[in-house]
Order: sequence, then structure tokens, then C-alpha cells
Amino acid sequence: VMNTIGLLLHADRMYYCSIDEWELSGIREWCNIGVKSRSIYGSFLASNTLQSWKPSFMRHQGVWVYDIENVRDNEQYVHMKCNNVRSYVAVPVVRENDVIGFLCVDNPLGDRLKSIADLLMNLAYFISLLFSLHGQEDSLRS
Repeated sequence: VMNTIGLLLHADRMYYCSIDEWELSGIREWCNIGVKSRSIYGSFLASNTLQSWKPSFMRHQGVWVYDIENVRDNEQYVHMKCNNVRSYVAVPVVRENDVIGFLCVDNPLGDRLKSIADLLMNLAYFISLLFSLHGQEDSLRS
């Protein structure tokens, strides 16, 4: 799915990160041809990135930045710049009102980041449903 959506959006990367107590606990990443994984740059996200996204995620809303040059005054800028990120969209994956992870796309083509956020929110909802069904299936087997 990440491959298909990443290619459709002409993005450099798409990834899903699990969150546990607002710390990254797992990462699944797709990279376009010729694009390096964020993991080779050391830490996957700047330490304050997830905390800065938290207010929006808690309201079940996405965050997007059209041009990271507009947010030069924080740690996120340096980290994003080192990862060759020029723009991004990130949305929460919510299960039973808890944020359990997020989807993010780096450098999607075009200027319709709000529309991309809407698409990713729908995908996040679908992922949440799959996680819920998987959990119910596990409890039925016990």
C-alpha cells in the first residue's frame, strides 16, 4: 500500500511509525528509487517533532508543511533538511481514541498537501480498523 500511494503522490518516502507513550516503537518505511532511508541518517525524527505534532494528533488532525524553509527556527528544520525533506504530511492513526501511530509522506509532488492529508486520514482509519479486527480475532482465539 505504501509503495502504491508513495508512487501515486510522487513522494520520496512514505512511512508508518508506531507510537507507545509518545515514543517511536516501530517503523515501516518505503523509499522511492534513489532516495535514501531516513534510518541511515541516525535518528528517524528530531526529538521534538512528535511532541510538536501531538496537539494536532490528539485532535485527530494531520500536520503538513509546504516548505520547511518556513520553519527554520527549530530542531525539526535541521533534521528534515539533513534528510532532504522539503515538505511533508503526517497524520495520526487512532484506535479507541488513542494515537497508536502515524503515517507520513515526504516531498509529495504538488501543492495539495491538505488533500493528501485527507487521503492519508482515510488510509489511517482503514489501518485502525484492521488493527481492531486483528485484535478482536486474537481475543476470539484465546
